[in-house]
Amino acid sequence: MISDIIILAGGFGRRLQSISQEAPKPLMPVGSRVFLDFVLDWISKYNIRKVILSLHCKPDFFQAYLDRRSFPFEIVTIVEPVPMGTGGAIKFALDNVDVSDAFYVVNGDTFLDFNLNVMFESFISLQCSAMIGLSYVKNAERYGIVTYNKNMALSFSEKIFNKAGWINNGCYLLRKQIFGSYQGVFSMEKDMFPDLVKQNQLYIFQTAGNFYDIGVPEDYYMFTRNFSEPNTEGVINGI
Repeated sequence: MISDIIILAGGFGRRLQSISQEAPKPLMPVGSRVFLDFVLDWISKYNIRKVILSLHCKPDFFQAYLDRRSFPFEIVTIVEPVPMGTGGAIKFALDNVDVSDAFYVVNGDTFLDFNLNVMFESFISLQCSAMIGLSYVKNAERYGIVTYNKNMALSFSEKIFNKAGWINNGCYLLRKQIFGSYQGVFSMEKDMFPDLVKQNQLYIFQTAGNFYDIGVPEDYYMFTRNFSEPNTEGVINGI
């Protein structure tokens, strides 16, 4: 079950600009480390052959980061010429990098701690070509809720204030074939996923681990409180 993984890290991080000191979101400091360290630590626990960093904003920052570190897998970078949306960024990577037929996608500004191998086993057993990870949150206001029946996604609701539910956590398992008719700028969430739902081809995988999204300052500060030293080593080893 060896696969590749695309990390979407091309955003501008506008909601964090007041505290980011020009650093891209994945490279925001967390104690003596940066957020991307935690994402890559998680990935390194599984059978990942290659990590593709999909970039646009400040790619030189990421190259400087990579030059100072070593990893148990190959890491390649690809830079979008223009912002292409989540779907367009993935398709651009597929068109320009050797990527495994079935591959993962995660966001560079979210941290998850579930078992990727179990997700892959479900993906294979269901014989599907598209699967999204779901996380349960107490307040889905920023995300909207995914409705589903058994293993199949049915709809994506609008954001609802102070409502708990299962949200799209941004971790996907996909096959290349589903991108055949898509070109240019497009969104996975707004364009491809609704199409797949209509075709009964979008499966879900409920994750039991924690979900962290540092997209806004308050959530970034919460993550730093939980993962900065001296607690970092113990938390990561406990995943």
